Amino acid sequence: KQGDRIKVLDGKGHVYHGQIKELRRQACIITILNKKHYPPQQGYRLSVAISPLKNQKRFEWFLEKSTELGIHKIIPLHCKRTEKLSIKRERWWQILIAAMKQSGRRYLPTLGPLTPLADLITLSDEDTHKFIGYCGEDLPSFKQFLPNLKQEILVLIGPEGDFTEGEFASARAHGFRGIRLGPNRYRTETAGLIVSALVHSHFADTNDT
Repeated sequence: KQGDRIKVLDGKGHVYHGQIKELRRQACIITILNKKHYPPQQGYRLSVAISPLKNQKRFEWFLEKSTELGIHKIIPLHCKRTEKLSIKRERWWQILIAAMKQSGRRYLPTLGPLTPLADLITLSDEDTHKFIGYCGEDLPSFKQFLPNLKQEILVLIGPEGDFTEGEFASARAHGFRGIRLGPNRYRTETAGLIVSALVHSHFADTNDT
């Protein structure tokens, strides 16, 4: 109501405390009383490039939970076995915003465009720690790399049916390290969440010590 005090986030680290001055049909006029800027979480910025799924609800679940865990960027990834090429960008933005507010996060993840795998692996920054999850080989666990990670981290998660052998080989040729996420075979959205949780947990523990 008019006169109520509220808190406003901009998704870029600013928190505004304000008071409702005027309520309109399509707008709310607020007087800003004070603001504070919170710097980004120190230590890492995690980007996950992940194939969209036929089941939209499962992919939206990943968007929500990875935002709660502090992911920096989500890139919808177009692979040979990707079955769903249409993305609901506006709906996905609303899910990210709601998850940011619900979890008390001050930064909104970046949502990239649908990007072909071949483009992503050739354009990725050389200073980024780059990984690709894959089920087809006996690969090292992602956990063993965590102690040496800092700053930019990029992990590729394939579609239902995984990356093809050719895609995996091409990513390896461009500096991506093959990893496994555990002893089992995981759904795409579960694999993405495991990556987010492992990185979040590692840096949370590091910052607490």
